[in-house]
Amino acid sequence: MQVIDELALIGSVGNCPSILMSPNAQLDLKTKGGGVGATYTILPSSSNVFAENVISVDKNGNIRSSESTGSAVVLVSSHGIPGAALQSFSVLIEVRRLKVSLLDSLVII
Repeated sequence: MQVIDELALIGSVGNCPSILMSPNAQLDLKTKGGGVGATYTILPSSSNVFAENVISVDKNGNIRSSESTGSAVVLVSSHGIPGAALQSFSVLIEVRRLKVSLLDSLVII
């Protein structure tokens, strides 16, 4: 019997990973464990915005956001080795317009 590490998203916190992206951005989902390669699938959305209009994902886990804002769920699955159980988890991808404020600090000596 062979032991396979649990499939997990590298850099996630807890069991419910979510990622915030700005429009027209790209990121690579990195996984660990699970045996042989992972597959990435965008799950159907229950909102008025189709998930495929918000992001796209390729077979290597590269995610690209479009100009649209909204959210999508990506199912990450690994079939491991023959005879091993299917492992999977979902990642919530939220595409939002981000506003960044930089504050200058004044130091008086």
